Amino acid sequence: MCVMEVLPPDVAVIAYRAANHGLQQFQTSMNSPSTSPEFNAFQKLLRQLYRDPNLSLQQVERLRAHLHRLFIVRSVDNTTFLVKCSPARDTRLLHHEYRSLETEGRILDLVATKTHVPVPRRLNFEASNGNAIRSPYLLRSYIPGKTLASMSLYLSTAERADVDRSLGAYFHSLTQIKLRSFGFTNKVYAGQGSETWSQGFRTLLESVLRDAEDVLISLPYDQIRYWTVAHKSVLDEIVEAQMVPLTAGDPNKIILDERRKHVVGLLGFSNVVWGDPLLAGVFESASDAFWEGYGGEVDDTNGYRIRRLL
Repeated sequence: MCVMEVLPPDVAVIAYRAANHGLQQFQTSMNSPSTSPEFNAFQKLLRQLYRDPNLSLQQVERLRAHLHRLFIVRSVDNTTFLVKCSPARDTRLLHHEYRSLETEGRILDLVATKTHVPVPRRLNFEASNGNAIRSPYLLRSYIPGKTLASMSLYLSTAERADVDRSLGAYFHSLTQIKLRSFGFTNKVYAGQGSETWSQGFRTLLESVLRDAEDVLISLPYDQIRYWTVAHKSVLDEIVEAQMVPLTAGDPNKIILDERRKHVVGLLGFSNVVWGDPLLAGVFESASDAFWEGYGGEVDDTNGYRIRRLL
């Protein structure tokens, strides 16, 4: 992977999960001085993108993130952007993470076109490092607010039910988006998706198993593969390739308005597959209010239970 050359090599990229009320979506590190190469690189990038030689920045904040290098960039007119750059060169990536910037850009466009779900707007995506910041990047709008993770302890029962109900409605809209084949987003868009969900599921599973094998995790690999093949017919009860936003329901990816306690943004669309929507993590502990917003809980059939176990 290409690394942003203007960044100091010792920038720590670590996961940050807000645990206390009042903290922002991200914990920021030091601001970049206006005379720094980093600040100038971002200003040059935005001037080129918007074809405005007078566009000026007032602040660049480097953020702590799980995988990608994240920056909040504010112009002098208070327009705020989020720039998501490729991981550092020596970052060990999982198989599905190699095209995650591209996946997120595609999905944000699709969601904005097909639904009213509040997601960031994709402003630009560039896969090469031949640009002012010398890194592949995704430029998107910034949604202000606090994460559900940071606010959950301070929501009343009624407020939390309202949040869950909204999330159910939003995820229903997302899972109604369908494509013609199953599997990883980049494969589907490249015309290399699977024709059935059993095939798509096995491709996803093999990706996970290879990642585990690469780091010598001890698992009953043969048994896992056996049961997947044995339950092929149950998997193929899924006949439509619906959007599966695997991590968008994480409380750290749900943005609330701090005053009104309403959902104002969903993040986490870099890991999206196409197949059985109930594979998304948000369904694992869905509340009654969530299912109400979703339009009703799914039928608890034998096939459903087997797919959940798989």
